[in-house]
Amino acid sequence: MLTVEPQYASTIFDLAFVSGGWDGLNADTIFFSEDKATRDGLVLGSTVEAILLDGEQKTLTIAGIYDSDI
Repeated sequence: MLTVEPQYASTIFDLAFVSGGWDGLNADTIFFSEDKATRDGLVLGSTVEAILLDGEQKTLTIAGIYDSDI
């Protein structure tokens, strides 16, 4: 997992979204590759549990799924 300030993300990464996108990115959301989302049975709006570096467990909502062939 990589974190980035939402307001700068679209200038750093060139992602081709198959659903969702930059407008949904905030501190409580995450993006998944299409391959990973399909493999895990996840769709836009699904939630996943993440453990942050400080040990905090956080529920994140999928706000974008991007083309895995980037």
